[in-house]
Amino acid sequence: MVLAFFECTENPAAEPTLAKYKDVVCWSDEHNAAMPAMAIGLVLYVVGFYLTFLYSAWIAPSKWMDVEFRQMWKFMLTRWRPDVWFWGCVVMTRNLLVAFAGVISSEPRVQLVYVVCVVVIVFSATAFQQPWRAPMLNYYDVASSIVLVFIGIFGLIFVSSQAEVVLVQRLGADVTQKEDEQAVFAQALTALISVFMALFGMLVVWCLGMLVPSQSQKLQAQHVERCGKLIETLEAAVRREDFMPQAARLINESTAFDRAGLENFITKVFADHATRASGATDTITINKAKARQHGVLQPAPCVTATTVAA
Repeated sequence: MVLAFFECTENPAAEPTLAKYKDVVCWSDEHNAAMPAMAIGLVLYVVGFYLTFLYSAWIAPSKWMDVEFRQMWKFMLTRWRPDVWFWGCVVMTRNLLVAFAGVISSEPRVQLVYVVCVVVIVFSATAFQQPWRAPMLNYYDVASSIVLVFIGIFGLIFVSSQAEVVLVQRLGADVTQKEDEQAVFAQALTALISVFMALFGMLVVWCLGMLVPSQSQKLQAQHVERCGKLIETLEAAVRREDFMPQAARLINESTAFDRAGLENFITKVFADHATRASGATDTITINKAKARQHGVLQPAPCVTATTVAA
């Protein structure tokens, strides 16, 4: 809403007007009368809140076991893996840059190219970092972004074909072929938008399913079961006499990707539990911080009967 104040569109035979309010001439007295309100909105909402989020992400590692801070910023930190606790700022930056599309240019094709570039950069980083705690959300984020890129590309061609149709009509030539091409791209855009809405619908269904108590309990039971099996497998592997020789062989023969995974695992096992380097999720670390305040030792969330007995 604040940036809409700066979004002006060119007119063929008149001065530029606001994109959302065609009756207001840009930088006229009527337009400038809203400048104080827009300045406050820009400083407070666009710049102020954005810088506040950046600052909170900057100091978050030093306040990782501060219960008050973590609860205050839980909405920003809880969705991401601890290694990329700052990803909320990445999402905010993406949204801010997309909102600037109307300010960058009044030409739809330039806006589409700009938005496509922003989305491609961010979803590429998302695919690389896998920032969401829930793997399903990583898949959705990347898939929906790819569909948006396709919409932007097809929309770019559709807008260009509209300009070609107008030009051919002015030249008095047959526009049937151009109109047929435009219709094809219109159908493709409709299909892509339908796919995007379907993806969003699937996300809503998934979220609602997570709210059902029975489903939550089922997922928790599956989580505990998977953790238990993994711990038992690790215990059995460590007990084998040839564990270290085989581990050394794997380290020397495997790819850099596999070695990075092993290094990440070992680093997190021996990392300080009071830091994000331990890999514990937001909910678990907050519970640990609360327990530390009350002098209570929290047990590990995934243990087997053998581990408890030991």
